[in-house]
Amino acid sequence: MAQPAQAIWGPSGEYNVIDNGPAPAATVLDFGKAPVGYDTTTGAIAQSTNAFKNGTIPDSANPVAVSPNIAAIIQKASGSSSGSVASLATAFGSNNVAGNSIVVVCGVGNGTAPTISDTKLNTYTQVVQVANGTALNVAIFVATNVGAGANTVTVNNGGTTASIAMEIYEVSNFVTVSNAAAVDNTASNTSGAATASPAVTVTPLQTNELSFAAFGLGTAAQTITVGGSYANDSGQLNPTTPAGLFSFASGSLGISASASPSGTVGVAEPWAVAAATFKTTVPVAALASGKVILNSSQTTRLVFKNPA
Repeated sequence: MAQPAQAIWGPSGEYNVIDNGPAPAATVLDFGKAPVGYDTTTGAIAQSTNAFKNGTIPDSANPVAVSPNIAAIIQKASGSSSGSVASLATAFGSNNVAGNSIVVVCGVGNGTAPTISDTKLNTYTQVVQVANGTALNVAIFVATNVGAGANTVTVNNGGTTASIAMEIYEVSNFVTVSNAAAVDNTASNTSGAATASPAVTVTPLQTNELSFAAFGLGTAAQTITVGGSYANDSGQLNPTTPAGLFSFASGSLGISASASPSGTVGVAEPWAVAAATFKTTVPVAALASGKVILNSSQTTRLVFKNPA
């Protein structure tokens, strides 16, 4: 039997012992966080090491690499206002599926962050928001583990009435423990008169993440050409009789490494840009009992699940 590796600061609720395989490269595995291990036999809280006591030993000679699921955009819809409004509502074309997530990418023609509500009473969390002075702002929101059925999403203007534009997405395979748990990395920036959007970069902590970007433009309506490999999901949203927000576009991209969404216009105008990446679930079926798991859901780590 191989020399076990002592695991310290291991992930909560997971066992971190290497046994009955070739000797590990290191005799100590440091996971960089406080351990809260649980021994199913004795019920004791184990610190630093978790020895199996139920007769099953993980096979460290045959690790399994687990990649997170790939998020899928199930449906999307867009809307833009006519003139200055206090809110803007957009309906999904089909019923939402229970357990999926909703991402709202929006822009508003004032400097105050909006809020989001819907007819299914889902709870939304602001992921990222940035204002270009009092002229306009853009924001991204998420609601995870949503209810099933027909749904209309409303962007509620947080400041003075102004023009609003929005893109709503229903997405599968996001982490759904909480809204906050689904969010990985964010970035935002603003600039004055420029033909290219200010620089933003998002760097995911895991593979198979999904990123969204919001591009807002002030002063004059123009066509925003979305770049940085992001797809333009909204098309060109130019509110009629604009107030503050003159043009808007929403983009998305599946990423496993750093990405830099960008936009360009023909004539220099002030910008507001926000971007975010979202984490996806790890396949439950892949977490086989008795196997050593290389789990990249946060950072690559060596763990295995309790097979009891």
